[in-house]
Parts: sequence; C-alpha cells; structure tokens
Amino acid sequence: MSDSTNRSRIRAVATTGMLLAVMLLFAFTPIGFIQIGPIAATLVHIPVIIGVLTEGLGTGIFLGVAFGVISMVRAFVAPTITSFLFMNPLIAIVPRVLIPLIAWAVRALMLRTFEKARFEARFGASAADAIGAFAGSLTNTVLVLSLIWLIYASRYAEALDIAQGGVAAALAATAVMNGLPEAVVAAVSVPAVSGALLLAKRRSAR
Repeated sequence: MSDSTNRSRIRAVATTGMLLAVMLLFAFTPIGFIQIGPIAATLVHIPVIIGVLTEGLGTGIFLGVAFGVISMVRAFVAPTITSFLFMNPLIAIVPRVLIPLIAWAVRALMLRTFEKARFEARFGASAADAIGAFAGSLTNTVLVLSLIWLIYASRYAEALDIAQGGVAAALAATAVMNGLPEAVVAAVSVPAVSGALLLAKRRSAR
C-alpha cells in the first residue's frame, strides 16, 4: 500500500471523526437544536451532507445512521412532549440514512447539468453542493413529518392538544417554519465547508 493511499485513508478517518464530533456537539448542546414550535429545527444533518460530498456515500451513510442513533438517544435522555416520535427507529433513522443518498444523487445530477451548460467549473461545483445540500435537508424534513403523520397522527394531536384533523396543518407549518430554514442554512454553509475540505484533500494527495 502506497504512502499516498495511507495518507488518504488516515485523512478520511480523521474527517469522519471530526464530523461525528460536530454532530455530537450539535446534538447535546443548544447549538444544534433550535426550538421552533413543538419540533426543534436541527443542524445535525449538516455534517452528514458535508461527509457524503467530501468522502463519498459510505461515509455519508455512516454519518446518517449516526444522526438517527443520536436522535434516538437524545429522545430518551432529554425528552420533550414530542420525543416519543424519535424513539421509533423508523422515524429517527430511516430519513437520516436517505439524507446523504439524496444529497449525493442531486449533486451528481447538477454537476452533469452544469457541465453540459458549460458553467465555470468552480461555480458549478459550489452550486451543485448547495442544491444537493438543500435537497438532502428537505428529504429529512419531508420524510420525518410524513412518517409522523402516518404513524402517530392521533398521539401527536393529543400531545399538542389539537384536533386530529389539524395534524396535517400543524405538520405543514412545521415544514415551513423549521424545514425551509434548515434547508437554506444547509445550502449556504455546506458549499463553503465541503469546498475547503475538498481543497485540503487535493493538496494532501499531491
């Protein structure tokens, strides 16, 4: 095994560890969860997206699973009136595994589209990262809220003391109040961080 391969693997492990540490910091401090209404807006998905864009699908899926497990642990150790939702692995883990898959696929599609349109390479890469991050973040929001509606509509209505017929409207409001800001933050922050990490990756490979 060559020295460059060893360096690449060590760097990939270090990057993954750093992103996981950031996720834990976000998850267990006020930094990463912003309470807006009954369900907190989260920043924990951002390291997942950065991981898949810089280190590939394997790292992204690993971090997505970690995000789901962290959500479950947080639901048990710091419960709120809606924490029962994230005690279910179907809600806590499945959407989080799909975040990197969607972000990676959308970014790849955008890169091909921008290349065919002959966009300037650096701009095209940043724009593709932003769009992929936005899509990955919205994937989390849409799937989590859809599963809540499918599985826990009546219990959610009881927890929030609203009519069961109002659950869809309440979840739609959460999507707008929480999901869109999360996606915008991801679209703005991910390209800057992933671009810097990819630059460092290219330099270390020389």
